[in-house]
Amino acid sequence: MALISSDRLRFPCEPWKLVESIHVPGDAGTLETLFSLGNGHLGIRGAHWAGADSELPGTFVNGFHETWDIKHAENAYGFARTGQRIVYVPDANNFNVVIDGEQLSLAESAVQNYRRSIDFATGLYECAVTWECRSGAIVTTVERRAVGVESRGSLGIELSLTADRLVSADITSLVINRQDQPVEDHSAHDPRRSGRHAGRVLLPLHLQGSDGSLRMAWETAESRQRIGMAVDHWISAEGQPFETVVGEDESTVRYVMAVNEGETFRLEKSVSYVVNSADASESDPGEILASDAELGLVPFDALLTEGAAHFNDYWSTADITIGGQPEQQQAVRWSLFQLAQATARAGVAGIPAKGVSGSGYEGHYFWDQEVYLLPYLTYTNPAAARQVLESRHAMLPDARIRAKELSVDGALFPWRTINGLEASAYYAAGTAQFHIAAAISFAANRYQWASGDPGFRAEVGADLLIETARMWASWASLARTACSTSTA
Repeated sequence: MALISSDRLRFPCEPWKLVESIHVPGDAGTLETLFSLGNGHLGIRGAHWAGADSELPGTFVNGFHETWDIKHAENAYGFARTGQRIVYVPDANNFNVVIDGEQLSLAESAVQNYRRSIDFATGLYECAVTWECRSGAIVTTVERRAVGVESRGSLGIELSLTADRLVSADITSLVINRQDQPVEDHSAHDPRRSGRHAGRVLLPLHLQGSDGSLRMAWETAESRQRIGMAVDHWISAEGQPFETVVGEDESTVRYVMAVNEGETFRLEKSVSYVVNSADASESDPGEILASDAELGLVPFDALLTEGAAHFNDYWSTADITIGGQPEQQQAVRWSLFQLAQATARAGVAGIPAKGVSGSGYEGHYFWDQEVYLLPYLTYTNPAAARQVLESRHAMLPDARIRAKELSVDGALFPWRTINGLEASAYYAAGTAQFHIAAAISFAANRYQWASGDPGFRAEVGADLLIETARMWASWASLARTACSTSTA
């Protein structure tokens, strides 16, 4: 948050919002993370809707990943064999807005007023820009976004436009399959930095669209995971889209119209994602996925209601008030808001190191979730805490195999993973992972003590504690043997 506190004219301090009141080029990547939306399952970066104004736009689904064979200079016993990386899923937050022949962008157009915010109390993103068009018209656009809570695969985007005179508006809504792109390029040796896949990541299974509706599905090339996507458009004016075009990497819905003085034109974009693994028995898996995604479409207003209700409940127990220190108050609430966005609806899954705000750390789960996040979740959202521990329990078969590979009993969990297998190509880290067992047993014991969950011990907790205890016992035996040998 150093960028925010260093310029309070640009980022005015509001206790329940993060606000940017002046657009300054050069910080897009950082701000796309700070203004991201998510629910633990689905996340969308806080990029501007115009492609020219974004740096690393993207949408992510927790656990949806691609794999590849790790190429070691020399293979050896215990090396990780398969890499895993979270995938940029097809992104719906894209518009081209042309007014009287001028394509609007912060990079090229004259801006009279600018303000964007993310509301911690409701989960609503909003960006309002007043443009001085070359035609002489003054046009205001407002984009609002909301991610579903109960409907965790749902995303809603609303773009409205108002002008001070009659204007010709040509608005194109886009869904872009970016395939793959790097995360924030901190440095070549920064572990937060994600790599790139060499080939295509998402292969089309189903592409269909007409009259402003899109139904699509893709499959990852190697991990064979599948994602279905449904998109519907609604406009406040009468009429149908000028055209609807569907493609494997870019699909568009275009509206061409006149907007009268003082009128507000609204375009709502309802989006839904559904993910599943490959099933060879399905005759047309892409169409089935697209149909399943269609069932998840939720109107924008309904998503706003969901978000407001969720955060009202959340803040009633999670809020921390700091009297007389407004900047610290804003920072603490932003942090608590991000914790909610990273965990609220993750389901039985881990928590990526950057939540669902980007592809940093390649979307991997680390032991940090048990040590730093599970205590917080245990007291504020015990159901979510249990699901993280259930995801570790589901990894036990692979953890037992990994323990045997490294010559210990019990279970040895991976240093970094998405699917339960070790994904760290750095041998020293991938085999120095013993402390993760302590973190997981710590989290399981704390959850049992704090929640009093009657079924947890038998269903999850006992297995985690017993298998990690067996690992420690055998590791200690190996350590004593090694110590005795060296002394002799």
